[in-house]
Amino acid sequence: MALEAIRLLDLVAALSVGTDLGNGQPPGTAMRITRRALRVAREAGLAVDDAEVVWTGLLRFAGCVSTSVEEASFGGDDLALRSALLSTNLGDPGDLVVHLGSGRYVPPGSGPIDLAEFARRGPELAPSVLAAHCEVALSLSRRLGMDPAVLASVGAYHERWDGGGPMGARGEQIPLVSRLLAVCQGVELHGHLDAGERGALIRARAGSMYDPALAECALAFDDTAPGSPWSTLESVAAVAARTVSGAQTAPLFEALGDWADLKAPFFAGHSRSVARVAAVVARSEGEDATLLRAAAAVHDIGRVGVPNGIWERPGPLDASERQRMRSHVAVGLDVLGWIPGSAPIRRLVATHHERLNGTGYPAAFEGAALPRAAKILAAADAWVSCLQSRPHRPAMTRDEAAATLSAGAREGALDARAVAAVLDAEGIASARPALPAGLTEREADVLALVARGLTNKEVGERAAISPRTVQQHTLSIYRKIGVGTRAAATLFAAEHGLVG
Repeated sequence: MALEAIRLLDLVAALSVGTDLGNGQPPGTAMRITRRALRVAREAGLAVDDAEVVWTGLLRFAGCVSTSVEEASFGGDDLALRSALLSTNLGDPGDLVVHLGSGRYVPPGSGPIDLAEFARRGPELAPSVLAAHCEVALSLSRRLGMDPAVLASVGAYHERWDGGGPMGARGEQIPLVSRLLAVCQGVELHGHLDAGERGALIRARAGSMYDPALAECALAFDDTAPGSPWSTLESVAAVAARTVSGAQTAPLFEALGDWADLKAPFFAGHSRSVARVAAVVARSEGEDATLLRAAAAVHDIGRVGVPNGIWERPGPLDASERQRMRSHVAVGLDVLGWIPGSAPIRRLVATHHERLNGTGYPAAFEGAALPRAAKILAAADAWVSCLQSRPHRPAMTRDEAAATLSAGAREGALDARAVAAVLDAEGIASARPALPAGLTEREADVLALVARGLTNKEVGERAAISPRTVQQHTLSIYRKIGVGTRAAATLFAAEHGLVG
């Protein structure tokens, strides 16, 4: 079954919904901010390109999940912290206390935020976190084929009018679209306040966070449009017209999978590796390799909507935590539901944790209800997961992983034929690709370990080199691949099959 052509807008909208959920925001938040920016621009007669507003508005949040581990260190719920920080003036300590401490700016049922620990470590950590957000969003935007104007606006997501952002751009050095979306975000996210309170808050931030003139424009046209913002975004002809043929969609789904795997270092490259194994098996078994590759690439995209305190738990999950963890399947289906024509992919994503004996989730389907492709995806996912470390266990050797999958087949959980095919394909699927960007073999090994979140000392112990040599290698790697943060380096490593 050939994949259908898709509109790039639909795929980027799905990514924006994933970033909304990863930021602890209701789905459609980025779309509503973007719609507001389009309205303000039109009403105020601003000289902006509507397509640039739409692409930037939907992509600018994309890097936020890449620092989930750092943000989860302040209480375990990275979604709650990011939700509060989105509405906060980071340059105002008093504002931080109000927004982080009030509980008004986090999703219901969120875990607590450790305010004392945030006050101690937050200011020092903030610059690297903000830089990672921008760099990852830029990398994804490039992979999705965005033009230079959009890249410039996306890269300036965290810049402030007063020059206090990660790159230090100030005033009109910041692209107009970036400045417009920043103030529209502030107005949109404070919609629970009455008009007077909202106006006072935005004006108090004008001149520091926001362009003062644009702040007044946003307040002058501060009315909430009814219904979904989708029709407004679709009305931008230059955006709606961009389509991707079915043959070219698989790399785009792989980009989404690489993005979702940034949720934690131990997930790095997971989805890409599962896709590689599943595609090899599909070809040997006469299944649709293109479909399986795309579905495997996004099978765990819903992880972004689950707090890292759950993914990082070193011990067993309790019943409520287990339910939250399993919700990642439904979250992934909600995200992918924004892409018309992705139904074959969603069907496989829905069943990748099901087991033949009914012990899987979310629906506890049994063997007869599972298509052959789903059985292959389940076995490929299990194989790659075994080879990766997790907070509750170390990575298995290949012999240990093979024994684990074989036991699953004997117990009736995994399909025996699919397991055998995965084990047969393992050597082909695990072959290292050609090294990109002039990296040496040693540098590729170091990059894979850095992508796993290891410190210089830990990398040195694994690679039998000194921490100083690790640092020298890392600087060389970053220079060659054109990045400045671990998150962006991890995204590069995943894209080129160097980690998994």
